[in-house]
Amino acid sequence: MYFNKNDISEIIEVTAEELENAVNTLKENNGLKGLGAYFIEAQNKYNINAIMLVAIACLESAYGTSKLAIEKNNLFGLRANDEYRDDPSKYGDYFSTKEDCIDYAGHKLRYQYLEEDEKAPWCYCNGETDIYSIGSIWCSNPEWGDYVVDLSTRLSKVIESERDSHIDYKSKYLKEKDKLDRIRAILNEDEIDTYNLEDEEEDEPSYEY
Repeated sequence: MYFNKNDISEIIEVTAEELENAVNTLKENNGLKGLGAYFIEAQNKYNINAIMLVAIACLESAYGTSKLAIEKNNLFGLRANDEYRDDPSKYGDYFSTKEDCIDYAGHKLRYQYLEEDEKAPWCYCNGETDIYSIGSIWCSNPEWGDYVVDLSTRLSKVIESERDSHIDYKSKYLKEKDKLDRIRAILNEDEIDTYNLEDEEEDEPSYEY
């Protein structure tokens, strides 16, 4: 897997194209197209796993198709408190762009959930880095963490499957075989040299004067 549910700060090597392809595979008609690079940027900037960040966005915004995502560029359900659900003016933060929202979410997770911020002490997870501790504060739904893990798993499987499909196994086998042949050749040469040295008769030192 390309994520660790027990530590969302464990980053991985993944490309923007792989992220977008994974989302498109799970839901073709989504509102997250063209945003892969911004998830990668947030990962590198805040040390928040890109797969899990995408999974949270998919969950909170219905793959970028929710009303909040469309009208307020809010992909993470930020400040979408239940008590304001019937008041559109208060329900959910507004962002100028979806890119801004991704950056804000990455910053919030790093500096308010994983690290303590005196301006928002209620967000701090007391040093815990697992998705369940974060979920207990992020969302009122107790199954939120499980949903994020499920989506992260599905995204990871798409990426893994795509990577496997591009592996040239024959070429890989031939390269490994060539490497082994060269190692055997080196070992054989060493054995020959050792044998020759041991086989040589040493001259007996002369003590005659």
